[in-house]
Amino acid sequence: MIRTALPLYADEDLGRDLDNAVYALDASTIDLRLSVFPWALFRSTESAVKLQTPLNLQGNIPTFIHISDGKLHDVKVLDLLIPEPGAFYIMDRGYVDFERLFTLHRTGRFFVIRAKSSTKYRRRYSHPGDESGGVRCDRTIALSGVKSVRDYPLPSRRIRYHDVQTSKTFNFLTNNFAIPVRTVMDSTDTAGKLNCSSSGASNAYVSNRSSGPPRTRSKAGEEHREARERKRRAECDDPARRRRAEYLVGV
Repeated sequence: MIRTALPLYADEDLGRDLDNAVYALDASTIDLRLSVFPWALFRSTESAVKLQTPLNLQGNIPTFIHISDGKLHDVKVLDLLIPEPGAFYIMDRGYVDFERLFTLHRTGRFFVIRAKSSTKYRRRYSHPGDESGGVRCDRTIALSGVKSVRDYPLPSRRIRYHDVQTSKTFNFLTNNFAIPVRTVMDSTDTAGKLNCSSSGASNAYVSNRSSGPPRTRSKAGEEHREARERKRRAECDDPARRRRAEYLVGV
Protein backbone atom coordinates (compact mmCIF):
# COMPACT_ATOMS: atom_id res chain seq x y z
CA MET A 1 0.00 0.00 0.00
CA ILE A 2 2.85 2.40 0.87
CA ARG A 3 4.59 1.64 -2.43
CA THR A 4 1.33 2.37 -4.26
CA ALA A 5 0.56 5.62 -2.42
CA LEU A 6 3.98 7.32 -2.51
CA PRO A 7 4.11 7.91 -6.31
CA LEU A 8 0.65 9.52 -6.20
CA TYR A 9 2.01 12.39 -4.09
CA ALA A 10 5.48 12.64 -5.65
CA ASP A 11 4.70 16.01 -7.29
CA GLU A 12 2.77 17.55 -4.39
CA ASP A 13 3.90 21.07 -3.47
CA LEU A 14 5.03 21.25 0.16
CA GLY A 15 4.18 24.94 0.26
CA ARG A 16 7.71 26.08 1.12
CA ASP A 17 10.94 26.90 -0.73
CA LEU A 18 12.25 23.37 -0.59
CA ASP A 19 12.37 20.80 -3.38
CA ASN A 20 13.98 18.04 -1.30
CA ALA A 21 12.11 15.15 0.26
CA VAL A 22 11.13 15.96 3.86
CA TYR A 23 10.42 13.36 6.54
CA ALA A 24 9.10 13.78 10.08
CA LEU A 25 10.26 11.07 12.46
CA ASP A 26 7.59 10.00 14.90
CA ALA A 27 7.43 7.45 17.72
CA SER A 28 4.32 6.38 19.62
CA THR A 29 4.28 4.15 22.70
CA ILE A 30 1.04 2.17 22.61
CA ASP A 31 -0.33 0.74 25.86
CA LEU A 32 -1.50 -2.89 25.77
CA ARG A 33 -3.22 -5.24 28.19
CA LEU A 34 -0.64 -7.22 30.15
CA SER A 35 -2.94 -10.25 30.36
CA VAL A 36 -3.35 -10.35 26.55
CA PHE A 37 0.16 -9.28 25.50
CA PRO A 38 2.57 -10.67 28.14
CA TRP A 39 5.36 -10.86 25.53
CA ALA A 40 5.38 -7.03 25.27
CA LEU A 41 6.25 -6.41 28.94
CA PHE A 42 7.05 -2.71 29.38
CA ARG A 43 6.90 -2.23 33.15
CA SER A 44 6.11 -4.62 35.97
CA THR A 45 2.35 -4.13 35.54
CA GLU A 46 2.12 -2.88 31.94
CA SER A 47 2.66 -4.06 28.39
CA ALA A 48 3.39 -1.75 25.47
CA VAL A 49 4.80 -1.66 21.98
CA LYS A 50 6.53 1.23 20.25
CA LEU A 51 5.60 2.24 16.72
CA GLN A 52 8.23 4.27 14.87
CA THR A 53 7.91 5.69 11.38
CA PRO A 54 9.32 8.42 9.13
CA LEU A 55 6.34 10.33 7.67
CA ASN A 56 6.84 11.68 4.17
CA LEU A 57 5.38 15.21 4.27
CA GLN A 58 4.36 14.81 0.62
CA GLY A 59 1.03 13.14 1.31
CA ASN A 60 1.81 12.48 5.00
CA ILE A 61 2.55 8.84 4.18
CA PRO A 62 4.86 6.61 6.27
CA THR A 63 7.81 5.25 4.32
CA PHE A 64 7.96 2.24 6.63
CA ILE A 65 6.57 1.23 10.03
CA HIS A 66 8.76 -0.39 12.66
CA ILE A 67 7.08 -2.03 15.65
CA SER A 68 9.14 -3.11 18.65
CA ASP A 69 8.76 -3.58 22.38
CA GLY A 70 8.13 -0.37 24.30
CA LYS A 71 11.66 -0.24 25.72
CA LEU A 72 13.43 0.42 22.40
CA HIS A 73 14.99 3.89 22.38
CA ASP A 74 13.78 6.31 19.71
CA VAL A 75 17.26 7.03 18.31
CA LYS A 76 17.70 3.45 17.11
CA VAL A 77 15.23 4.03 14.29
CA LEU A 78 17.92 6.22 12.68
CA ASP A 79 19.83 3.02 11.95
CA LEU A 80 16.86 1.76 9.89
CA LEU A 81 16.52 4.76 7.57
CA ILE A 82 17.06 4.06 3.89
CA PRO A 83 19.86 6.33 2.59
CA GLU A 84 18.36 9.10 0.46
CA PRO A 85 20.91 11.83 -0.32
CA GLY A 86 19.45 15.32 -0.10
CA ALA A 87 16.49 14.34 2.10
CA PHE A 88 15.58 16.30 5.25
CA TYR A 89 14.67 14.60 8.53
CA ILE A 90 12.71 16.62 11.13
CA MET A 91 13.18 15.28 14.66
CA ASP A 92 12.46 16.11 18.28
CA ARG A 93 14.97 15.99 21.14
CA GLY A 94 14.43 12.27 21.70
CA TYR A 95 16.51 11.59 18.58
CA VAL A 96 19.61 13.53 19.65
CA ASP A 97 22.53 11.17 19.10
CA PHE A 98 25.45 12.98 17.52
CA GLU A 99 27.15 9.83 16.28
CA ARG A 100 24.04 8.84 14.34
CA LEU A 101 23.45 12.42 13.18
CA PHE A 102 26.99 12.48 11.80
CA THR A 103 26.20 9.31 9.87
CA LEU A 104 23.27 11.14 8.26
CA HIS A 105 25.62 14.01 7.38
CA ARG A 106 28.29 11.76 5.88
CA THR A 107 25.71 10.08 3.64
CA GLY A 108 24.47 13.37 2.20
CA ARG A 109 21.30 13.72 4.25
CA PHE A 110 20.11 16.72 6.26
CA PHE A 111 18.59 16.92 9.72
CA VAL A 112 16.65 19.55 11.65
CA ILE A 113 16.42 18.61 15.31
CA ARG A 114 15.49 20.30 18.56
CA ALA A 115 18.57 20.72 20.70
CA LYS A 116 18.73 19.64 24.31
CA SER A 117 19.35 22.36 26.88
CA SER A 118 22.45 20.50 28.05
CA THR A 119 24.14 20.67 24.62
CA LYS A 120 27.56 22.32 24.93
CA TYR A 121 28.95 24.31 22.01
CA ARG A 122 31.11 27.27 20.97
CA ARG A 123 29.92 30.01 18.64
CA ARG A 124 31.96 30.49 15.47
CA TYR A 125 29.90 32.90 13.39
CA SER A 126 26.67 34.84 13.72
CA HIS A 127 24.41 35.32 10.72
CA PRO A 128 21.80 38.07 10.19
CA GLY A 129 18.44 37.20 11.73
CA ASP A 130 14.90 38.56 11.70
CA GLU A 131 14.03 39.23 15.34
CA SER A 132 10.67 40.70 14.35
CA GLY A 133 9.79 37.24 13.01
CA GLY A 134 10.89 35.51 16.21
CA VAL A 135 14.41 34.49 15.14
CA ARG A 136 16.68 35.39 18.04
CA CYS A 137 19.87 34.05 16.51
CA ASP A 138 21.22 32.09 13.55
CA ARG A 139 24.75 30.87 14.24
CA THR A 140 27.45 28.52 13.08
CA ILE A 141 28.64 26.54 16.08
CA ALA A 142 31.04 23.78 17.02
CA LEU A 143 30.10 21.22 19.65
CA SER A 144 32.36 21.32 22.70
CA GLY A 145 31.19 18.42 24.85
CA VAL A 146 33.77 15.68 25.42
CA LYS A 147 31.68 13.00 23.71
CA SER A 148 29.67 15.16 21.30
CA VAL A 149 32.75 16.75 19.67
CA ARG A 150 34.15 13.28 19.09
CA ASP A 151 30.89 11.98 17.63
CA TYR A 152 30.21 15.10 15.51
CA PRO A 153 33.53 16.90 14.76
CA LEU A 154 32.18 19.31 12.09
CA PRO A 155 30.41 22.67 12.51
CA SER A 156 26.61 22.80 12.60
CA ARG A 157 23.96 25.50 12.52
CA ARG A 158 21.99 26.61 15.57
CA ILE A 159 18.74 28.55 15.25
CA ARG A 160 17.05 30.06 18.29
CA TYR A 161 13.37 30.90 17.78
CA HIS A 162 11.02 32.69 20.18
CA ASP A 163 7.26 32.26 19.88
CA VAL A 164 5.70 35.50 21.09
CA GLN A 165 2.25 33.91 21.38
CA THR A 166 3.31 31.32 23.95
CA SER A 167 6.54 32.97 25.23
CA LYS A 168 8.35 29.72 24.46
CA THR A 169 11.84 29.61 22.99
CA PHE A 170 13.08 26.74 20.82
CA ASN A 171 16.61 25.79 19.78
CA PHE A 172 17.20 23.84 16.58
CA LEU A 173 20.31 22.24 15.13
CA THR A 174 20.81 21.46 11.45
CA ASN A 175 23.65 20.53 9.15
CA ASN A 176 22.22 22.60 6.30
CA PHE A 177 23.56 26.16 6.08
CA ALA A 178 21.72 27.20 2.90
CA ILE A 179 17.98 26.99 3.58
CA PRO A 180 16.21 30.10 4.95
CA VAL A 181 15.29 30.16 8.64
CA ARG A 182 11.59 30.49 7.77
CA THR A 183 11.74 27.23 5.81
CA VAL A 184 13.19 25.51 8.88
CA MET A 185 10.41 26.85 11.12
CA ASP A 186 7.62 25.95 8.66
CA SER A 187 8.92 22.39 8.37
CA THR A 188 9.12 21.86 12.14
CA ASP A 189 5.62 23.28 12.68
CA THR A 190 4.10 20.93 10.11
CA ALA A 191 6.01 17.93 11.48
CA GLY A 192 4.87 18.70 15.04
CA LYS A 193 1.22 18.84 13.96
CA LEU A 194 1.49 15.50 12.17
CA ASN A 195 3.21 13.81 15.11
CA CYS A 196 0.45 14.91 17.49
CA SER A 197 -2.23 13.55 15.17
CA SER A 198 -0.53 10.21 14.51
CA SER A 199 0.23 9.59 18.20
CA GLY A 200 -3.38 10.13 19.19
CA ALA A 201 -4.71 7.99 16.35
CA SER A 202 -2.35 5.10 17.17
CA ASN A 203 -3.42 4.91 20.81
CA ALA A 204 -7.10 5.28 19.93
CA TYR A 205 -6.90 2.46 17.38
CA VAL A 206 -5.26 0.01 19.77
CA SER A 207 -7.69 0.95 22.57
CA ASN A 208 -10.61 0.07 20.31
CA ARG A 209 -9.07 -3.13 18.95
CA SER A 210 -7.59 -4.64 22.11
CA SER A 211 -9.69 -7.25 23.85
CA GLY A 212 -9.52 -9.10 27.10
CA PRO A 213 -10.10 -8.35 30.76
CA PRO A 214 -9.27 -4.87 32.11
CA ARG A 215 -5.66 -4.18 32.87
CA THR A 216 -4.50 -3.83 36.43
CA ARG A 217 -2.02 -1.01 36.89
CA SER A 218 -0.03 0.25 39.78
CA LYS A 219 -0.81 3.76 41.00
CA ALA A 220 2.63 4.95 39.87
CA GLY A 221 2.14 3.44 36.39
CA GLU A 222 -1.28 5.06 36.02
CA GLU A 223 0.06 8.46 37.09
CA HIS A 224 2.93 8.17 34.60
CA ARG A 225 0.53 7.34 31.76
CA GLU A 226 -1.77 10.23 32.64
CA ALA A 227 1.13 12.69 32.84
CA ARG A 228 2.40 11.54 29.44
CA GLU A 229 -1.08 11.97 27.93
CA ARG A 230 -1.49 15.45 29.44
CA LYS A 231 1.88 16.50 27.99
CA ARG A 232 0.93 15.21 24.53
CA ARG A 233 -2.43 17.01 24.61
CA ALA A 234 -0.82 20.25 25.77
CA GLU A 235 1.63 20.13 22.87
CA CYS A 236 -1.16 19.43 20.38
CA ASP A 237 -3.36 22.19 21.83
CA ASP A 238 -0.60 24.82 21.65
CA PRO A 239 -2.51 27.71 19.99
CA ALA A 240 0.56 29.14 18.28
CA ARG A 241 1.52 25.77 16.81
CA ARG A 242 -2.05 25.16 15.69
CA ARG A 243 -2.30 28.57 14.01
CA ARG A 244 0.96 28.09 12.14
CA ALA A 245 -0.03 24.60 11.01
CA GLU A 246 -3.47 25.80 9.87
CA TYR A 247 -1.84 28.63 7.93
CA LEU A 248 0.46 26.17 6.15
CA VAL A 249 -2.37 23.88 5.05
CA GLY A 250 -4.61 26.79 4.09
CA VAL A 251 -7.32 26.31 6.72
